[in-house]
Amino acid sequence: MNPIWTSKKLAVFFSYSSIILNAVATIVLTGLYIDKLGRDSYGLYQMIYAVSHYILIIDLGIGATMNRYVTEFLERKDQARNENFAFHMLVLLAVIGALIFIVGWRINAHLTVIYPKLTPDEIPLARHMFFVMVVQIALLVLRHYINGISLGYDQYAFVRLIALLSIVVNFSASVVIVYLGYGFLALVYAKTITLIAATLTAAYVVFVKLQFKIRFHYWDWRMMAPAAMLMIAVFLQSVVGHVNNTVDKTILGNMTTKTDVAVYSVAAVFITMLNMLPSTISGVFQTQATKLVVSGATPETLTDFVARIGRFQFVVAGGFCLGFTLLGQDFIQCWMHDEKMKAAWLYVLLIMIPNLVPLIQQTCVPLMNALNKRIFRSLILIMITVVNISLTIVLVRRFGAVGAPLATGISFVIGHIILINIYYHKRLGLDVFRMFRGILSRIWLALGGSFLVNLPLVLWRAEGRWWVFIVKAVAFCAVYAAFLWGYGLNQTEKKTFAKLAQKVGVHLPSAA
Repeated sequence: MNPIWTSKKLAVFFSYSSIILNAVATIVLTGLYIDKLGRDSYGLYQMIYAVSHYILIIDLGIGATMNRYVTEFLERKDQARNENFAFHMLVLLAVIGALIFIVGWRINAHLTVIYPKLTPDEIPLARHMFFVMVVQIALLVLRHYINGISLGYDQYAFVRLIALLSIVVNFSASVVIVYLGYGFLALVYAKTITLIAATLTAAYVVFVKLQFKIRFHYWDWRMMAPAAMLMIAVFLQSVVGHVNNTVDKTILGNMTTKTDVAVYSVAAVFITMLNMLPSTISGVFQTQATKLVVSGATPETLTDFVARIGRFQFVVAGGFCLGFTLLGQDFIQCWMHDEKMKAAWLYVLLIMIPNLVPLIQQTCVPLMNALNKRIFRSLILIMITVVNISLTIVLVRRFGAVGAPLATGISFVIGHIILINIYYHKRLGLDVFRMFRGILSRIWLALGGSFLVNLPLVLWRAEGRWWVFIVKAVAFCAVYAAFLWGYGLNQTEKKTFAKLAQKVGVHLPSAA
């Protein structure tokens, strides 16, 4: 296999290309769906998507587990245990696949109980879409298993490239399908076909190019015990993630209207973009985190490892949050041309601001995988999910649709900011205050200065004019970049950015 596929920089490049393309595709397609297929049809699609993807929690983190243990066995040069572990996980994969279809069948049978406001015409379409989405979920779990092996071989760039190409194909197919006059069912089928192609490509690389073997040597329950703990932890965390990402839409679909679901789904587009930005960086460091743990790195070294990567995450995620705060209303107005969609800006802020803290600490997750200490964190997050669901129901009844993002934001403060950082300090031995000092140092000055200088832009309303928004966005980016270079970045970071810029033909001021 070509060594270019192990390049971290190429992997990050493909990842950010995917984020940009996915953002553009999501923005274009969401507007296209609402315009061509209708707001209620889009709301129905999001309702079915939300409930179907609860099933994905059965995944048990099979990809992360494969990545973690394939990396360890390769590092220890233990081929037999690697093959044997892969076989054990393949058996588990078959069980997971069966569970996905059983659970999916039962949920589909009770779909009208979950969404009692479905009309007689919508019920057959909803059931059909749900069934195809269940097939997608089974394919996703298989793909996670295969990608876990690739990532164990450090093939991050290849995995990210396949994801990038999948976005391009899905986008192209979706545009064609909408303009041909087909509905959301055809879109779901198209996405399934793309997923099959991507899974087959990944399998070819793993089993032909990398020549990875899955072989049964002997039953080794001692080997599986720590892996099982990691999978249970990932499972619990998946419950938290999927519930927090979909519970608001599910509750809104049950208690309010399809229009409220559509508005919240528009807000979720921006939250998803924000979540992808820092996770793209931390996601390529699982192998390095495992190697640090295997080599016996000290808590101080691990703290500095998180802080060093967290600074880059803060530059990106912090800039996104500030930009959306100042320019988000204009963007939504230019994009949607629908008065009801203006509420999405407030929904985003209620979730985005408290979510920023865990996003700049995301490198802690690969560390916990490597240390097999993820279970307690997952239990804490489960408790917070219960709080989120309870608060959402109460606040939606009291304040209407805005209660859903408000409840999510409050639960993030309690769980992701307060309790989790106590856990990082007590259980992982990380110096949390030192971590935050390292991450925030100087970058907060760049963000504060950019906010003050760009604040007058808020007074110049775009009022649906794209050219005004683009001028404001370019001005914001230029000011933020200037403040970062002048005040936010240290010399090492400036050299890193300068090298990246040179590769695309841009020469930045000297970092010396």
